[in-house]
Amino acid sequence: MKKAFLVLALLAVTTSMVWADTESTTSSNGKFVWGIGGGFAPEGNGFTTGFNAGIGGELKAGVMLDKNWAVLINADTYFFDATGTGTTGFYTNVINVIPTLRYTFDAPGFKPYILSGVGASDYYLNTPSASTSNIDVAITEGVGVAFTIASGLDIYVEGKYEQVFNNDGNFSYLPVTAGVNFN
Repeated sequence: MKKAFLVLALLAVTTSMVWADTESTTSSNGKFVWGIGGGFAPEGNGFTTGFNAGIGGELKAGVMLDKNWAVLINADTYFFDATGTGTTGFYTNVINVIPTLRYTFDAPGFKPYILSGVGASDYYLNTPSASTSNIDVAITEGVGVAFTIASGLDIYVEGKYEQVFNNDGNFSYLPVTAGVNFN
């Protein structure tokens, strides 16, 4: 219950931040943006030996606060399976929904950016003898670069560190994605 309240509180704060800045004269203010991508995620700490890098994708949508700042809701999912000795039948699926603040630096021809956020993670772990599912707090930190290929259309490459805080043991992974942003 506390975790659900925390996620709802984070969403409420994020939403209020988006609508609070109505005095800006920048033409990007309030502009809807979204993107979709796919990639892989090497496992970080907390995974059982034998798990392979995950595969998955992300969908993000939000608004520009000005020409550099954006608030996004980032949803991603990654599937990790295990092939090592003693791990036959093990796999996990992680789904994150994380409100994210992104800052894009001014640069001609390309757009380097940094991002950070706190949200929720729903992960499912399957073993031959049991399965578990938990919703926990997750954080993300990342960097990326977008390249404009047409008006309102960018391609991007992004690397992140995602950490899930769980009572049974924290775990992390490092998604590397490529995709398109619609501005």
